[in-house]
Amino acid sequence: MHKLALIIVIAVSALAAALFWPAEPQARALSLSNGSFAEVVLYQNSDGHFYADAEINGQIIRFLVDTGANTVALTENDARKANVDFSPLDYEVLGEGAASAVRGQRARLDTLRIGDIVGTDVEAAVIEGSTMSLLGLSFLDEVDEIVIQKRQMALRKQL
Repeated sequence: MHKLALIIVIAVSALAAALFWPAEPQARALSLSNGSFAEVVLYQNSDGHFYADAEINGQIIRFLVDTGANTVALTENDARKANVDFSPLDYEVLGEGAASAVRGQRARLDTLRIGDIVGTDVEAAVIEGSTMSLLGLSFLDEVDEIVIQKRQMALRKQL
């Protein structure tokens, strides 16, 4: 009888986890600051990437942290959500991707905030057809130190 009850509890727990597990990666983060520095710790997702929720114009945007991207890249939907001004009529070739030319429009973000780390006048681009916004070097260069160890990425900035 106890085995059957345990099996039922495990089955119900597994079903609940499957039903309520988020469909997209979660950007778990811990933000610390002590007046002289700010630190945000991101936890590696099961897909091996680091994600961060950042605030742009009062809106939370989910980013994939990409140290290989020169600039912050926004999807068209995320740019609309954050009220970033762009027009597909003004798209141009911005660079070369793995398979083809990358088209979009350059933009500037007044502020981009992750925890207590704030970038101002951040270079960005709205990318045609992109499905994931990327947190690139135009923001990450504002950070004084990036440390990756034990499935954690710490972003530290002197205040």
